[in-house]
Amino acid sequence: MGKSNKYSVALAALLSDIGKSNLKPAAGVQNTVEEAMAFFDAAFNGQSKVIALRDEIRQLLENKENPILRLTANASEHEAGARGNDRKVQSKPLFSVLSLVETGRPLPKGESYYLPGTSSITDCYPRSAGLPTVDELQAASDSVYQNLLNDIHSIQDSEPEQLIETLLFLFEKHLSYTPSARYLSKPDISLFDHLKSTAALAACYNETDNEEKPFLIVAADVSGIQNFIYSETNPIENIQKGRSKQFRGKSFYLSLLTDTFSSYLLREAGVSSANLLINGGGHFILVLPNSGNIRKKMDEARKKIQTWFYKTYRGELNLILETLEVDEELYQNFPKWHGKIANKLTAAKKQRSIQFLPDIFKLNLDTAPVQYIASPNKEDEDREDWERLNGYEKFLYSLTVMFQEIGAVIPKAKFILRKDTPADRKPAYNRNQSCAEIAFPAFGITWLIASSVKDVNKWLENNPGGNTSVYSVNSFELTGGLNVAEEEAARMAFGTKLIGKYAPAVQGGDSVLEFPALAELNTEGEKKLGYPLLAVLRMDVDNLGAVFSFGLERENDSESIRSLSRTVNLSRLLNLFFTGYINQLAEKRKIYITYSGGDDLFVVGSWINAVEFAFEVREAFNKFSGGNSNLSVSAGMYLCKENYPIHKAAAHAGSAETSAKNSSPDKDSISLFGKEMKWSRAKELLNYGKAIDSLVETNNEDEKISASYVHFLLSQTSKMLNDDKKIDLEKYFKGMFKIKYSLARKPRNIDYKAIQEDSNKTKPNKKVELFGRLINSEKSTELIQDFVVPASYVIFKNRTTK
Repeated sequence: MGKSNKYSVALAALLSDIGKSNLKPAAGVQNTVEEAMAFFDAAFNGQSKVIALRDEIRQLLENKENPILRLTANASEHEAGARGNDRKVQSKPLFSVLSLVETGRPLPKGESYYLPGTSSITDCYPRSAGLPTVDELQAASDSVYQNLLNDIHSIQDSEPEQLIETLLFLFEKHLSYTPSARYLSKPDISLFDHLKSTAALAACYNETDNEEKPFLIVAADVSGIQNFIYSETNPIENIQKGRSKQFRGKSFYLSLLTDTFSSYLLREAGVSSANLLINGGGHFILVLPNSGNIRKKMDEARKKIQTWFYKTYRGELNLILETLEVDEELYQNFPKWHGKIANKLTAAKKQRSIQFLPDIFKLNLDTAPVQYIASPNKEDEDREDWERLNGYEKFLYSLTVMFQEIGAVIPKAKFILRKDTPADRKPAYNRNQSCAEIAFPAFGITWLIASSVKDVNKWLENNPGGNTSVYSVNSFELTGGLNVAEEEAARMAFGTKLIGKYAPAVQGGDSVLEFPALAELNTEGEKKLGYPLLAVLRMDVDNLGAVFSFGLERENDSESIRSLSRTVNLSRLLNLFFTGYINQLAEKRKIYITYSGGDDLFVVGSWINAVEFAFEVREAFNKFSGGNSNLSVSAGMYLCKENYPIHKAAAHAGSAETSAKNSSPDKDSISLFGKEMKWSRAKELLNYGKAIDSLVETNNEDEKISASYVHFLLSQTSKMLNDDKKIDLEKYFKGMFKIKYSLARKPRNIDYKAIQEDSNKTKPNKKVELFGRLINSEKSTELIQDFVVPASYVIFKNRTTK
């Protein structure tokens, strides 16, 4: 087949199976081509530039020799695979692919499914009750179909390139919970992921010059992330002001790096964002047409990107990029190729761009590419220090200000814009903190983070021309209220950006709480904490490499479900949880999100709120994955005073998280109050601590206990342990005698008789029952080893600063 118009190919692929979005086909429609064209006519009657492509789109869909039709047929056949295709089976909803991941543990019982509906960051859990009836599915599908048409009708007449990008967003919004094959025994691929993958591969077939290996995987990974986030960029020493904003700004900036360079590579290849398969956690994967021209462009882009990184960050931060030519097995067995490109990236990281070394020595590293311009006011206390900085140091100062500005705007952000801009663009420092601009002049891309439509309109007015993408932050609604000329609107695409961005604000204002105020918050009660203490918490998904490499494999190869669409769906769902839904959990517990995305998070909060947040994230993730024990998270927490350097606390929390993972072969653990354990055990101990705390607060003198006595018990139990935190028998018997003696004395009166009376219910007493566990239980030694957890909860909660 000869090369076709790339926009016609993309639209034909996106519409190839659009009929599956509705259970009941329109009157007179006989096949998928007619369904596609019926949708085309219903949706695009206001899109003059796309209507001009109608005949070619139909020809592409009708041509049996067209790779798009072959691709769609092969994709549908492979999706059926082990799922079983039986038209006699009653139409079913979309099943959660997360519930089907298997890495060695049993799969969950029951079925987790979604009803067709609109994507949301507030309602994203699968259902587990009885399957819906055909009538319920029909009603939901009808609503989805009509809502999709309504959204398309609201788009102004657009250029084909921008319309395709907006369609991808609207398909994600409306078709993420619609199955691509309703008659499978367990349909687990969304229609959105199916159509997006089809569009990506169709573009490759159209542009390739290699029939045997038509696909080129391009994968990139940012190296040096940890050091970049936690190191100080400000060349003026001992400046602690704005460190929390700087942290959050750096974290967002890192995600912007992958967005920027993936967008740049897609633009160089001349394909849409459908070809961006995975993006998050500092890496991305593209699938591009495998042609000599595109391979050359990727080599040139790699050199250009690495030059920028070396001139900007002098090798401390870099983007490693690798390519791999792939045959048609890509769709059927994407994890195989994902593993191969991951190995190439790992090897390239070790070599640190050795092929680029001759060019590095030619670079002038005394200056850096201008990305931001800022300087202190003449009256600022650090102005004199700034005057003494050299050129590169002043560049670093500007970067620091940029990170702080980003960090200040992100919690209030409602919109993010990406615009093609001239290479000489040099943004200035915006002190009103209602928006922030980040430019990548060498790549012709500028970003705007804005908190209002007013800011967006003003910026667009001052920056006319070029393609623009407008993203609603944490919303799947189309952006309205834009005042732009018709020509500008035609070159405008719409989408969504999910960002973990919540930060508690000052009551009655929009400024973010500073750490001293944050450390006092207590969502478990009405009173503020008497002893303010921050907790830095880090969490991530366990064994993520194994999940993507063989989580969709099965012992019987014919039962494997390792297709491209499923893997992309898996990545998208994880990102939905960690960038979207996580904000709801953080808001509930007044948690300051420094970073959350991909499969991990880094947050700060008062110690008591952070503890509750950690358990709620774990429980929510378990529910989100359909109760699948093959998907778990681990966490590490570090407690500190509010003025402790946050980058050091983050490093300690990272070490705690590593210790938690290493404490159990199957991970699924937390490091809490310096103790590593499984989540289930931590929950038991936390509940035990809360029960003891209720005795501290009670007015019942027969059950009341003092926090100072809990401190005494912690001291005694700690003395019973060796350096490896295990029981030392000699120390145990000596310490147990002291504990029993102290418990038996007034006012506690917890002796053998009281324990027996409580046990047989003749004289029940909560205090006796709780502390009796320490001295008169089969699990007493385990409780003594872990007593630091419940004791710390009680002590910190009741301690005061006096």
